[in-house]
Amino acid sequence: MDKAHGRGKSALKDGSSYEGEWVEDKKSGEGVECWADGSRYDGQFRDNSKSGEGTYKSPVGSVIYQGGFLDDQMHGRGSYHFPNGLAYTGQWARGCMHGRGRTTWSDGKKFEGCYENDLEHGLGLLTLPDGRVYRGTWVHGKHEGPLQRCDTKSDSLPQGVFKGG
Repeated sequence: MDKAHGRGKSALKDGSSYEGEWVEDKKSGEGVECWADGSRYDGQFRDNSKSGEGTYKSPVGSVIYQGGFLDDQMHGRGSYHFPNGLAYTGQWARGCMHGRGRTTWSDGKKFEGCYENDLEHGLGLLTLPDGRVYRGTWVHGKHEGPLQRCDTKSDSLPQGVFKGG
């Protein structure tokens, strides 16, 4: 039986397609996968899975991820732009924000620090739209313990202690 090997294109009845490199009937190497809804992935494949560097775009471009993939999941370093204007750049593990990263909101608020399973977790810096900067510890997405103001916009740097956000 013949197996796809080299460069080629495959189109399925559901409207999805793949054009790129094949090895022993598997998507492997550089390629572009498109779905009937208009979303697409342009990047590296290994053994029929998105693995390596690539870019995913949703049908209208409202969601864009550019970075590392492993076994069809965001993994390694990458940037994700959400439809609501939120953007995250940093480390990913098996599809989750995990490790060091930075989230920026459309209003200018920023968080830079550690993430675990898509939530702020560990040490971080929170910058508010007015320029105030706070340093503290986050646990499962909520700041806990001392939260210290560390910008230079004020002579007095107030501190607070928070539990559960």
